Amino acid sequence: MRCKCGSVEKSLEVFHEMEEKDSVSLTLIISGLVVNGISNQALELFSQMLREDARPTHGTCLAYYFVARAGLVDKGFDFVHNIQNDYGFMPEMKHYGCVVDLLTCAGNLSRAYEFVEHMPVVPDVALWRMRFIACRFHGNLVSGEIASNKLLELDPSNYWNYVLTSSTYAGVERWDDAI
Repeated sequence: MRCKCGSVEKSLEVFHEMEEKDSVSLTLIISGLVVNGISNQALELFSQMLREDARPTHGTCLAYYFVARAGLVDKGFDFVHNIQNDYGFMPEMKHYGCVVDLLTCAGNLSRAYEFVEHMPVVPDVALWRMRFIACRFHGNLVSGEIASNKLLELDPSNYWNYVLTSSTYAGVERWDDAI
């Protein structure tokens, strides 16, 4: 709670005074550091956690992606591939979504596309929507159309998918497609 309110130093003090640090306390402090823009220290704590044989949880892994979003795209990309071998659990869709977010925020749309195409699980609607919005943001209409078609195929009853698609076409003055 202290980190959330911007009191990072006090949070770190409390954390370091804890006799037993578990994956929950580590996840909370790592997340708090990331929220406050202190990614290097968050990455240090994550590395320390691994050296001390603390087992990360799904939540810890998600916090790691937020650290990676601060410019460590390759680390985040590699991390998802190592979750099963290093930590003994399968990545979930939210982990794959974080990697897509990392790649697209960095402007690596083609790499994100390749990543999605080779995922060991079928991408869900949220992941396709994320890809579509990223393509729209970066002005990549070709990849955006692929994502839009998949989104409409998977979730045809959601009118927001049609609104997004229509407004994207309108934004590039493809009025016939926008209707």
